[in-house]
Formats: sequence, C-alpha cells, structure tokens
Amino acid sequence: PDDAISIVWEQIKHMSITGKMICHCSGSLSSEIFKDIEETGAFGFSVHPLLAVSDRYKSYQELPKALFTIEGNEKHIDEIEGLLKSCNLSTARISAAMKTRYHGAAVFASNLVVGLIQSAQEELRICGFSDEQVADAITPLIVGNVNKVLSVGTKDALTGPIERNDVGTVKKHLNTFEGNNLDVYRILSRKALEIAMDKHPDSDYKAMDQLLSS
Repeated sequence: PDDAISIVWEQIKHMSITGKMICHCSGSLSSEIFKDIEETGAFGFSVHPLLAVSDRYKSYQELPKALFTIEGNEKHIDEIEGLLKSCNLSTARISAAMKTRYHGAAVFASNLVVGLIQSAQEELRICGFSDEQVADAITPLIVGNVNKVLSVGTKDALTGPIERNDVGTVKKHLNTFEGNNLDVYRILSRKALEIAMDKHPDSDYKAMDQLLSS
C-alpha cells in the first residue's frame, strides 16, 4: 500500500545508496515521499504505469500497453525515461504537484467506471434480468460506447436523452432511481449536460439544467 512507501524509505535511507536511483510506483504519491533524499546522495523518482492492476499474477501482461508517468530528480530523469523507452514503453513526464490530481483522473477512468457499471447492473436486476442476461445485455453497450469515445472523443460520442434535451425522460429517470444510483445518475447527467451544451451551443438546455439542479 502507498502508506508503506515512507516506512520502507526510512529503513533504506540509512544504507549505502549514494548514486542509486530510488523509485516507487504509486500513482498518487510523488517522489517527495523520499524525505531528505538529497542528504543520501541518491535520486528519487515516481514511476507509475497507468494501468488497472486487478490481478497480481497476470496484470503485468498489460504493462507493454500502459503509459508510464514519471517525475523526480531533474538531473537524472532522462536516464529513467531512457530506461523505460529502451523497453519500448510509452512515457510522459508529470510534475510532483499534479500527482494527486493525475491519480484522481485515473480513478475516474478506472475504479469509478466499475462503480458505474455496478449501478447499471443493479437497476437491470430490479427489472428482472438474471446475472447472465445482465452481462449479455450491457457488454456491447459498454464496449461500443468506449470504443466510440476513444475514436471520436466525448463530444461526438455523446447520445441519449441529455443530448436530445428530452426533459420528460430524464425526469422519469430521476423519479425512478433511489439512493446512490440516483446521486450517480444526477451528477453524471450534469456532466453529460456540459458536453451536450458544448456540442449544441444553439440549443436551449435551461429546462434540463433546472431539472438536474433541483
């Protein structure tokens, strides 16, 4: 866990590490976790693969596809980047100050998508779908939509009642859902509304905005 990194660092910082490059792979922490590293003569970096690691034995197989974000000692960061590129890996540099925001963005695209799909599954089960039917029903919807977004971008991929300005349908949805699923629907609908308003600047979305804000 991320909390263990500083503990491990406190154990190794007293060793003979002059000239060594010390890296951690946390997405949320920066190289600043290596407190007083300058005094040791070592160089600190964070090297994070932008990848969902869900299986400790198999997820490594996806590493060649992942973007590795790196930050740390400016004098030697070229060497870390060169090491990764020599393994045919894609890299991007990031500032230490942006690591938490960067990690949060990754959570939007990964962990929170899992929660969103869970909400869809729950509502379909209430409709009477079996677990097998749920999987069969939403797989082409999810895969097709993600592929479309990645291909043309969020604005051109947006469809549905928000874009169509179908206030009546959205109102029915809001009156149907409950609890967290209602909150998820309302919040993400407001984000979809932002995209729709950008996509159709001449459309009047005031009624939709009022509905989702109430």
